[in-house]
Amino acid sequence: MEKYSDDYEYYEVRGYPPSGDDNFGEWDLPYSYALLMDILKWDARTPLVEISRRLGKSRPTIRYMIDRLIKRDILTGYVTAIESEGYDRGVIGITGELNEEVLTKFKEYEVNVGVLVGGGYLIEWYFSSEDDLAEKLLEFSDYVDRLGIEYFDVLADLDEMYPGQRFSRMVRKDGKGYHSILDF
Repeated sequence: MEKYSDDYEYYEVRGYPPSGDDNFGEWDLPYSYALLMDILKWDARTPLVEISRRLGKSRPTIRYMIDRLIKRDILTGYVTAIESEGYDRGVIGITGELNEEVLTKFKEYEVNVGVLVGGGYLIEWYFSSEDDLAEKLLEFSDYVDRLGIEYFDVLADLDEMYPGQRFSRMVRKDGKGYHSILDF
């Protein structure tokens, strides 16, 4: 990253509440698993017949692959994503100590918490561009030490450029791990 910026910051984030397990992401599955995850991420209701056609594998093989991802806790379930929630802005903050009041005070908005490896927390708070950004920054700044603004609509074109390719663009095609962030 230093090739592109002399003041970049890098953080590793784990789920909240912390599990104590910092082992992360040994990818040793074939590339077809990343393609399968993209298909399921884009539309988890995709019929097995369609998935098998797209991956060139039989339906029992697709079932086996899904079961394997579930057993390895890579796929942990399916949730409904409602696109009309209206979140096109966010504030992301870093804090050394988590004040859990932030989770209840802003419950009408979506708040996600992550645990930083080495100490601290990352908090994301999503809201609409119709809300007053300055007001949101002032409210949120009471709960974090540092913060930044996220503009999701600026990145919307990436979804259109690379539909359903989130995981397959991260995993090397030879199945030997992840791409470097600079390889994307």
